[in-house]
Amino acid sequence: MMKVAKKTKSLAPKQCGSRKSHRAIDLTMNKALTYDLFCQPKWVSAVCSNDAKSCYNLIGHTQASLCMQQMGVPWATVDCLFITLQEAKNFVRTDFRDLIESYGGTSWLIPIHGIYQGNGAGPAI
Repeated sequence: MMKVAKKTKSLAPKQCGSRKSHRAIDLTMNKALTYDLFCQPKWVSAVCSNDAKSCYNLIGHTQASLCMQQMGVPWATVDCLFITLQEAKNFVRTDFRDLIESYGGTSWLIPIHGIYQGNGAGPAI
């Protein structure tokens, strides 16, 4: 998916995450140089540093599926990924014990969306 996106120039040039030949240090250096450029002539400026908190948990499966297929991912692969996520049973682990009760699975009328934190396909999706 990332190869097709790179080939079709679908990625923003400043998107450095999860890309070959892009390093976090380069992005950091560009950010520092930008600050220096604004400070030297004493221009008024504002910076928005966005952590994108919970972004993986808010990805809609329908939209992600369409984008993935547009980038060349076969339908069977997309279907397998999202069916697995939608039918997963989730258990809560505490410091004291693992709870017996679960949530998710096929019991919900509307499947839960998101791709879960730590999903290896998350950055590409």
